[in-house]
Amino acid sequence: MILRSEIKKDNLNCDSFFTNADQKSQPSTDIHEEKHDSTQLTIEKVQKKKKIFKNKMKKVKFETQRIIDSIDTQDNIFLTHGLSISSKGIIRFCYSLNHFSFGYSNYQACRSNYLKNNDIIEFQIFNENKFKQYSFNDAIKFMSRNSCKDFIQNSNTLKSFLDYQKQTFDINFSEKQFINQIEDKNKYIQLCMEFIEKQAKVSDNKIFQYAIGSLNYEKKDFDIFNIGYSKSYLDLLGIDNDNFIRTLLRHQQIDLHQDDEEIMKQSLSGLKTNVYEQFDNDLDFYITTYDGFPLKVQGKKSNIIINSGSKNQPKQKKEFLLLFTEFDVDLKQLQRLIEYRQKLLNNRKDLSYNDFINKELSYMFEDVEYSVHSQSFIEKFYQPNLENLNYLNQQYLKRQIQMHVKQCGYKLLNPRQQQIL
Repeated sequence: MILRSEIKKDNLNCDSFFTNADQKSQPSTDIHEEKHDSTQLTIEKVQKKKKIFKNKMKKVKFETQRIIDSIDTQDNIFLTHGLSISSKGIIRFCYSLNHFSFGYSNYQACRSNYLKNNDIIEFQIFNENKFKQYSFNDAIKFMSRNSCKDFIQNSNTLKSFLDYQKQTFDINFSEKQFINQIEDKNKYIQLCMEFIEKQAKVSDNKIFQYAIGSLNYEKKDFDIFNIGYSKSYLDLLGIDNDNFIRTLLRHQQIDLHQDDEEIMKQSLSGLKTNVYEQFDNDLDFYITTYDGFPLKVQGKKSNIIINSGSKNQPKQKKEFLLLFTEFDVDLKQLQRLIEYRQKLLNNRKDLSYNDFINKELSYMFEDVEYSVHSQSFIEKFYQPNLENLNYLNQQYLKRQIQMHVKQCGYKLLNPRQQQIL
């Protein structure tokens, strides 16, 4: 039997025990509390960092989406090496299109010069990246979001070209070589002009266009110095010197190619020939002249090698370029073009439906201040233009007659054979 006093004593002893135990364990509890506080602090830091990281990721995601959205809403995006892609997924390679397309490239005409002795309109070029340049991956995303025909094939062609250009420019080009390149530039342009003058003197009605430029190893891109057009070229397209100069110096966008399919075809062909280094090509262009006449033009494009005498050229590539393209037109087409312009000159009302449509379509190429169908333009331009085209037509006829005579003419016998006979 346990007495109440004993229970009380025992309780006192228990209280004393737990009190002593608590006193003994107090330092350990403090340590645990410190560890707990430290752990809690670490967790808070981690959570804070996670929050910061999440906010940054949200911002990155937002910026990325904003860029993608801005790409999606753009009409065109621009890459390096004269490349751009339209909202329809059409690849434009300006170095293949600059014969009949103006105002779409990164370079701009800044000054014009009429070379009277050779009947050439020449423009000095200012090379500037006036548009933001996108990467290949951006271009692929842009093309995939638009109705791009033959997407995979065109993407592969684009990638092959950009890889080729990267390899081309992937050399060490010293500062000294860069200075020498600048010094050689004027000398090279002079040599090119000597070649072009000879070409112009061969025939006073030769239709041609040329571009003089170089590989810029500092920018890892192309530079164009000068672009020139023969007077016969402008006569064929249906525009006078002053109006053509005004168009280019104002950087107006004009494309004489007949449709997007033609633009795509010429661009892809140019990319492939660069990759395979097949710079000499026979090309067919389907264009619409300034006054609305549909025309097929044959072109022979050549990469003219001119030795500038420079000892600083890299062994892998020639840094300077002269691209010379000569054009020709079928005789029957030329005659129809003359008839079409004769009708415009006479201001007849008996234009056929097709002629009327062609004339209406040509309004898209007009300068607001100076219409190619105004009476003053017709009187000033078409009469000498028709004279030039008729002269060109006569030269074509003579050429055909000479070719026919060669094919059907008699062969001169050897004088000794004549004596024997």
